[in-house]
Amino acid sequence: MTELAAAAETGETHRFEVSFLYLRTNETVRFMVPGDMTLQQAWDEAYVKLAETRRESDYLESRSGQPLAADLGDTVAYVREHVVHDLRFQIHGEQGGA
Repeated sequence: MTELAAAAETGETHRFEVSFLYLRTNETVRFMVPGDMTLQQAWDEAYVKLAETRRESDYLESRSGQPLAADLGDTVAYVREHVVHDLRFQIHGEQGGA
């Protein structure tokens, strides 16, 4: 029996560590999330932990540069299995100018 199947059988939610690098400040936050949380919810939580406010121009991608807009509604467990195996993300946005 897989670990996820065992967790489902006992009613537990498997937890995963996620990492978000905020490119505006170069600050990284790492935290645990339940596998049934959506990537969007994890991203929203990253803003809370970064003490930042999401800007309209912000977008999320994997650390390797893969865009993730189409995956925001997927669960973290699904994203880990099918999209970004290491669950390391970066938040981009418009850069300020002088």
